[in-house]
Amino acid sequence: MTEPKERLVQWLRDAHAMEEQAETILSGQIERLENYPEIRERMNTH
Repeated sequence: MTEPKERLVQWLRDAHAMEEQAETILSGQIERLENYPEIRERMNTH
């Protein structure tokens, strides 16, 4: 069975990967919002 420390490390790796993926998705969305400056600004602050 997996030790708790190993599970924690794997969970942290997965969480980090999800954060990087979310950042990539948000960046792509922000680029497409050039005609919507208010929404673009709100997305940038997120």
